[in-house]
Amino acid sequence: MDRKIKLKDLAVLHNIISRRQPRNIREIIQQHYEKRNIDRRYPNEYRPGSADWQKIEDERAVILAYPDHDIKYTDEITIISDRYNETVLRFTLGVYTVDEHHHDYDGCSYMETAKYYFLVHNQYWLHGVYTKFSDLFTEYHNLVDGILADYDYRMFYDFIKQYNKEYQEYFYLFEKEVKKALSYGYDVDITQDRNYHGVGQPYLKIDGLDGTKKYYLDTLDEILKIKYYWYNDRKTKFGDNYHFNSVMEEYEYAKDNICVEEENS
Repeated sequence: MDRKIKLKDLAVLHNIISRRQPRNIREIIQQHYEKRNIDRRYPNEYRPGSADWQKIEDERAVILAYPDHDIKYTDEITIISDRYNETVLRFTLGVYTVDEHHHDYDGCSYMETAKYYFLVHNQYWLHGVYTKFSDLFTEYHNLVDGILADYDYRMFYDFIKQYNKEYQEYFYLFEKEVKKALSYGYDVDITQDRNYHGVGQPYLKIDGLDGTKKYYLDTLDEILKIKYYWYNDRKTKFGDNYHFNSVMEEYEYAKDNICVEEENS
């Protein structure tokens, strides 16, 4: 079974991985892996009776003497991005089943079957064994980066929902700047200053580390009219050109190089 878990619901993994694990759980998993893959990991292609042959046989004997641990790999668990449903990480769910001795309140001994669940990034090579939820954050930097990216994405769209659609296009135009400001806890708003005559022109205000930036809506309306422009004699969609450092820098270039053929079509 393939379970899909969104990054925003990552805490589900905390419920899947057993809270309590045997102290030697990693050793048990390693022993099971080596014993299951002994022929692949310790093939003996030397001449029988030779020194090298005996060395391999001794190593195999040690592994074959390991207990037969009851470990099975069941579900595939895929962590997906909230934004594009793209795969961030994949794990296989492992379960270790063992009969344990316990004592009741009267001191009588009894057996109880216990199951311990853990995650493995690659069960065939035993890469990435996770017996604690917290381990995921110390070893998978892309997991943390993915969580933060999805958080910025959700925060941006939750933020613009409070505005009418007529204003949302301004936020989309400065999406990168708005996300950055929100992620640092700065204020973003569409507002206007008071002047001697009452109310001034409305503008998009984005606070940030370098102070406050104001983008007047009448100027932004002119920017939004530009769909395509010529860049190095090639028709380029506004907003898709990575050669510019900001929307305003791109606008200053694009306004003098508007793709007339596209505008008139």
